[in-house]
Amino acid sequence: MENKFKIIVTATPLRISFTGGGTDIKNYYKIKDGNILSTTIDKYLYVTVKRHNDLFKEKFRLNYSFTETKQKISDIQNNITRECLKYLKINFPLYISTVSDIPAETGLGSSSAFTVGLLNALYILIGKRVSLHQLAEDACKIEITKLKKSQGKQDQYAAVFGGINKFTFKKNEKVIVRKIKLKTKVLNSLNNNLFLVWSKKQRKADSILQSQNKNFRYNLANLNKINHQTKKLINIFQNDYNLSSFSKIINENWENKIKLSKKIFNKQLKILSHKIMLSGATGLKILGAGGGGFFLVIVPNKNKNFFLHQMSKYKIVNFKLESNGTQVILKR
Repeated sequence: MENKFKIIVTATPLRISFTGGGTDIKNYYKIKDGNILSTTIDKYLYVTVKRHNDLFKEKFRLNYSFTETKQKISDIQNNITRECLKYLKINFPLYISTVSDIPAETGLGSSSAFTVGLLNALYILIGKRVSLHQLAEDACKIEITKLKKSQGKQDQYAAVFGGINKFTFKKNEKVIVRKIKLKTKVLNSLNNNLFLVWSKKQRKADSILQSQNKNFRYNLANLNKINHQTKKLINIFQNDYNLSSFSKIINENWENKIKLSKKIFNKQLKILSHKIMLSGATGLKILGAGGGGFFLVIVPNKNKNFFLHQMSKYKIVNFKLESNGTQVILKR
């Protein structure tokens, strides 16, 4: 039954993945448990869902990078919005708006953050409560089953649960979420010594992931190494953390990742990564599928001033770790 609310606004955090990327895809976890370690950050995607009244000519108005005015759900061009409305069987007039702190298609899970944030808002608007696991699984159904994207499940779960988590993907489709508690010195280091460096290139992840999946059997050995790195990094975080050991794991992860597809690491990215390392960084990796987007970069305190000076012509994003997943920030 629909409730009294007329407008809902959600804020859903973007994520960075440390290790395990690629093991959340069904090809892998149907053979062996996949394990990913990731965290959400204080950069958000905001979704506004408002009941549209009959003073407007259109039944549905959507504002994102484009504006759509439609009378039928089936005519909506935004795939995620269309499928979310169909999935929840919502057919009353709506205004839906989306804004983000970071551009889309940059490797921070913005597509899944949108799916999660929209579903969260719509569920509240229709007065239905769902568990965090169901919200994440519903988002997976929309993106992977309905829209047939090549991606895995990690982004949806990160957006829902928030914080730093180990996600284990089981053969029976169950996802086990383990919250990772960090010591204060580790948390402070991650907040102070990590940066995002913009490659100036947005990219479509799906073609890269399709290429990666096509070569799955060839990639299996590297995926096993990537999978095992999650356990190693958790051990470092909880027992023997220092920036050098953290950098080593991230660099190993990146070396294994670029072997999964030739589309992940192009000439432009190679030049930029070389510049980053010469500027005092001790570790880096491309976030998301690769081919563009953001580098996650590790810079020791002693090198930060030199790094920021050398990289002054590039767009560098400071961020902090976020402990929450998707949140309702307005309802009335």
